[in-house]
Amino acid sequence: MIIKEMILTFVKKYAHYIALCLIVVTIFVFKNQGTQSIQTESLQQDVSSTMQVSDQHNTQKIMVDIKGAVVRGGVYEVSSNARVKDVVALAGGFLESADEQRVNLAKVVSDEMVIYVPHKNEVAENNNLENSKVNLNTATKEELMALKGIGESKANAIIQLRNSKRKFTSIDELKEIKGISEKLLNALKNEVIVR
Repeated sequence: MIIKEMILTFVKKYAHYIALCLIVVTIFVFKNQGTQSIQTESLQQDVSSTMQVSDQHNTQKIMVDIKGAVVRGGVYEVSSNARVKDVVALAGGFLESADEQRVNLAKVVSDEMVIYVPHKNEVAENNNLENSKVNLNTATKEELMALKGIGESKANAIIQLRNSKRKFTSIDELKEIKGISEKLLNALKNEVIVR
């Protein structure tokens, strides 16, 4: 009886440490199992929950095509505020041969966008250059401010002009913004696109 009381006292006193140890051991066991099906299910659940939260803010759906070093390339329907990482997860994740360092997982996707995941040691081609350009019709303030010569006030002016027009049809329309010179406009033509 005394031993039982001592054990109960010990468990009560150190319950949070015991629980923490059990959690660490459980994580270690599951992490070491490392089956791809568990990882894929986890990725799909993460994407599903992310997409549900995203959908609460914006229910517009767009179509995105993903190709290259992913498990299941193809066309996926996602919310308009989804990111490349979400589409990669929907495609089953990266193959082992994927060169993940050359993919911007944080980029917000746009309708009809093509995401190409290159294989390691694959020579970069200029046909992906268009996908790396900032789309004036979908760019966020932060994406615009990342462009050389565009600060917060010019980024706000670009967004305000876009909202008043509903959509840019030409990069040259940026001339309407005070402070965008011909020189800056020519430099931006290499960094932006209108789709």
